[in-house]
Amino acid sequence: MAQSASIFSNTQSLYITGDSDHAQHVKDANTSAQASGQMLLSNVAIFNYDDRSRLRFDLPPNYKQHFGLLRGLIEFNRTPDFTFMYHRESNSFDIDIEVSQHERLKAFLNLIDGLLTGEIQFKKQLKKAIAFETQYRLESSKLYASLL
Repeated sequence: MAQSASIFSNTQSLYITGDSDHAQHVKDANTSAQASGQMLLSNVAIFNYDDRSRLRFDLPPNYKQHFGLLRGLIEFNRTPDFTFMYHRESNSFDIDIEVSQHERLKAFLNLIDGLLTGEIQFKKQLKKAIAFETQYRLESSKLYASLL
């Protein structure tokens, strides 16, 4: 049985298969994920063996500081069917699943991507609110000090 290996780019995928149509599908999925802003699905490497797949997701540079938050969101929301392996040093995570679970995993990671985006936006707004509150307290203390 002959197999081929294709590298789409250094940041996208390595796919080993005898079926080039599926390899093109993976490349197209990576490209469409990047275009739609789905950061968790944009840097994925897939290795298929028999009826199983190992997927490795590398976080983009702007998400790397949120690795702990991402891990927490995944672990809190995942089903027992999915078991992730995390690699903090390389800011990536792996999962071994059956090929038939690809769509469920994609839906799950879309959910996590939305939750992560919401948490990041919340943290930004919270920092602004805390900065405003701190500035207000500082100005209030200056005002009261000038009155005394």
